[in-house]
Amino acid sequence: MEAVVSRGLWKVYGSGVVALKGVSFNVERGRLVALLGRNGAGKTTWVRVASTQLLPTRGTVEVLGLDVVSEPWMIRELIAMVPQEGFPLEMLTPFEYVYSYLMVRGYGRSEARGRAREYLGLLELEPYADTMIDELSGGLKRRVMVAAVMASGAEVLFLDEPTTGLDPVARRGVWSALKKAKGAGGTIILTTHYMDEAESLADDVVVIHEGRVVFSGSMSQVREGLKGKVRVEVYGDVDPSGYECLKVGGATIFYVEGGEAEEVAGRAIKRGFEVAVKPASLEDLFMRVVGGGIEEGD
Repeated sequence: MEAVVSRGLWKVYGSGVVALKGVSFNVERGRLVALLGRNGAGKTTWVRVASTQLLPTRGTVEVLGLDVVSEPWMIRELIAMVPQEGFPLEMLTPFEYVYSYLMVRGYGRSEARGRAREYLGLLELEPYADTMIDELSGGLKRRVMVAAVMASGAEVLFLDEPTTGLDPVARRGVWSALKKAKGAGGTIILTTHYMDEAESLADDVVVIHEGRVVFSGSMSQVREGLKGKVRVEVYGDVDPSGYECLKVGGATIFYVEGGEAEEVAGRAIKRGFEVAVKPASLEDLFMRVVGGGIEEGD
């Protein structure tokens, strides 16, 4: 059974804004799916519908075989979520917050205490475990909420940009917790703007652009599609000169085979342009499907 099935999902807000336009994709059990898209693409709207917080206009979403409209209370017992802008209750300590969260979800006192300590440690929050949350930084508060949700052991986790605002070390602590949850058989839907995060963690990638799915596939498929490609980024508006390229933010990005990179870079340097050369990555696939039109030189 798929963990999540989205079929022809539309969401039109009362203001007339159409956030989702027939979104369809499946999430297999035990997989981590990175849901990617630009700001306003519809990612958070989809997560809110799938986690039973928002009613769809039409179409369906099933979570563990249950319909989000007709069976929301059953779904809520099986999922956990980190919302995009959520923070924990500030009158508690991190330990009290995680411990209480687990007790509410049905854990016994001893197990809740042990899991709270385990996940606070995994997210490097143990030094702050007994500090009042209102005294913590925004990044630490965010990690407390992530710790609680990860400790829940829920079958499906919805994490809406859980590492936004975290420093690189803290981000990797969250990554460790995500890998642990996935290793235990959990299913995770992760929205993020960090392409390195998605590339490191995801089994599958779904890209939403202007409310529609524009790419859906495994990371293996992504890597195979980019295999042998080199990204030559030229900081300036240059002629494509017969090569596939993408113009983004004042830069011209060429996608060439390895043997062609030196020629393209050398030509740009001779004209006085700054150049960066690196292997193609998930970021390049993302930019190619949402960032602008691919151009073919004459």
